[in-house]
Amino acid sequence: MKITLALFLFLLSSNLQALDLNNTEWTQVKVERKDGSKIIGHVQSEKSIIKYFFRDKTVLISVNNQYTQNLKYYVDQNILVIGEFVKFNIERMDNEFLVLTQISKTQLTDDKLNRYTFINRPYLFDYLKENNQLNIIGDSLIEYNNQFFPTYFGNIDELFMTEFQSQTENKSLVGSFIITSGGDLKNIQFEPSNKFSEKEINRIQKVINSTKGGWMAPLTSQPFQYKINFILGFMYIKPMRSVKFAFARIALKQDNQKTLTMDEIVEADKCFNKGVKYSQSGKFDKASIQFVKCIEIDSLYIDAYYNLAYCYQKLDNKTLACETWNKLKEMGQKQGEYLYNEFCK
Repeated sequence: MKITLALFLFLLSSNLQALDLNNTEWTQVKVERKDGSKIIGHVQSEKSIIKYFFRDKTVLISVNNQYTQNLKYYVDQNILVIGEFVKFNIERMDNEFLVLTQISKTQLTDDKLNRYTFINRPYLFDYLKENNQLNIIGDSLIEYNNQFFPTYFGNIDELFMTEFQSQTENKSLVGSFIITSGGDLKNIQFEPSNKFSEKEINRIQKVINSTKGGWMAPLTSQPFQYKINFILGFMYIKPMRSVKFAFARIALKQDNQKTLTMDEIVEADKCFNKGVKYSQSGKFDKASIQFVKCIEIDSLYIDAYYNLAYCYQKLDNKTLACETWNKLKEMGQKQGEYLYNEFCK
């Protein structure tokens, strides 16, 4: 009995220790649906990288490579709660990996819930290097990408808003600078622009220089410098004005994905909703026409593919149903793969 009790206390202690997030920084390296499906869409979550820096009772969340959000968090059993509304199941947590699954207030199926995989700061460099996700120039310079970058503790947008309080023009500036391994800045450069005066350029350089000492570089096995490409935008819509300082991501893989206009997004939704109404009324031939139109506008409209295959199945057109499920399979959708294997092999 004493041995059993001692073992129970040891396991309980080990579990609590494993869930201690205090003083750790995690970078998102993968996001997928809970069932393992790839996230497909024109606004893909994997392109929006999340970084968490956990402290004792609060967590800093990076926005545009800046730690500007600071929320309370706690861990209850295997549930991570951030702020008032965000909850995750902790599927895995060890020295290297943190895997979180979204908890929704509504009942969503596993192909709608997101699973996020994070890497602990000490292991990030080796992980990205092994997966060819770093652009290393020479022996000591890393060009920014959206997963490996220095993070600024503060709000650079607010620094520019304070410096340019009377700015009333819409204009943007492209430039770059280098952050040293010690957090200093050098080689601030700007692309030629006739929209900014020499005085304004000097003021912009002054703001960038004021961030010295506020950057935290990733951990690496050797000292690296980081080249940051950025876009600075001033926007003025009377009486509102805003400033946006954003890192320009260097794409390591070619992205041929078409960008939809707002009119195209609205029209695709209209076709999809028409198809759903026809399907609910049993008019599967008319519904299939609308789903095809939807896909012709937006080739990444996953729900349209599922509904189209369902219509073909109801119309006893196994060939087209299988072609549609196979398309979903090719797009990394696990439910589509299951349906194809179940009915088409």
